[in-house]
Amino acid sequence: MSQPDETHDPLQPRPTLSIDWEVYAAMLEDSDMSLDAQRELIETLWSIVVMFVDMGFELNPVQQIC
Repeated sequence: MSQPDETHDPLQPRPTLSIDWEVYAAMLEDSDMSLDAQRELIETLWSIVVMFVDMGFELNPVQQIC
C-alpha cells in the first residue's frame, strides 16, 4: 500500500490554469455569435472545467468514506 505524498507543502500555492481563448474561438468561427459572446462562452466552459479539476485536487477516497 502506498503512503500519501508527505512532501506537499500546504502553504505552497497550487499551480494555476489559464486559457488562450483565441485558440478555441477558431472552433466557433462559423457561428453567428459575436466575438464577445464567443469569448464569454469559452471562458464559462473553461471555468466549469477548472471547477471539476479543483473538486478532484487532493481528494483522497478513503477520507471521503470516513
